[in-house]
Amino acid sequence: MKTNKMRINKRSKKAVTFAIGIILVAIAVTIFAFYAALTTSSHRKNDIETPLFLLNVQNEAKEAMFYTQESAKYASQQTLFELLKGVPTKGNCKFFNSVIIWNNNCQPDISKIKNKFLQTFEARFYSYLGKYKSTFPSPDKQTPELYSKVINQDKDYTFNINKNKLEINKKNILSYIFPQGMANPSITGTYEVDPSFALELPFGLNEIIDIYKASKNAVKDCKSAKEVEKCVKDELDKLKSENFDFGLAEKSNYLIFKATTKKRLFFDSVYGRASFSYAFSLA
Repeated sequence: MKTNKMRINKRSKKAVTFAIGIILVAIAVTIFAFYAALTTSSHRKNDIETPLFLLNVQNEAKEAMFYTQESAKYASQQTLFELLKGVPTKGNCKFFNSVIIWNNNCQPDISKIKNKFLQTFEARFYSYLGKYKSTFPSPDKQTPELYSKVINQDKDYTFNINKNKLEINKKNILSYIFPQGMANPSITGTYEVDPSFALELPFGLNEIIDIYKASKNAVKDCKSAKEVEKCVKDELDKLKSENFDFGLAEKSNYLIFKATTKKRLFFDSVYGRASFSYAFSLA
């Protein structure tokens, strides 16, 4: 009997040991499975959030570029509208009925015209950019503010006029550094955008000089004509201006010209045609 009890006790101990082993293995498997699930979930989350984050940055950059280009468009049109109200000239100028008289001693100055355009445009352009608000949908509250600051406050653009093109170049590209708050902090990088572009103007500034020369020559050639006004109009038609229409009126010994843009310009929240007047003496 004693021998049988010893055998039973040995079997019981083995069973207990085996059961404990099974439990430990089960615990180990559970812990491993839980860890694997967490790791997989983290990778999946990162795989989803990282491209979405990049897509959001790209959309923000596109919105910023669109706003910048539209700002340049409207700023340039308002600047041209204002410029034509008083075309810069050189020489000793006189007026007839509040209309400037152009001649050899008073003529439009292309250097002054370009300088006035660029100065006025720059002020209007930066004024528009200062109103830009980022719509970047990021949980990081600093992100939109920092990105907007790059667009709004870095006044490092340069401007150049090439015929009827306004070239707008930024010295520093727009850059966005991935923040540490992403799903995977180990992923770093910078998304960069070159915001430089060229804008087509409704007309080239040099066209004002062409109009002056064509009008001057037309008046000179038509002074002795029976119908001076018609003669001058025919001569101006030879200019074949794609951007201006001309109106003429003869008063006293002066021929009054009115050049009006064919395209409508944006000014003071409305679209309209811009124009400027000048006169030549028939004496």
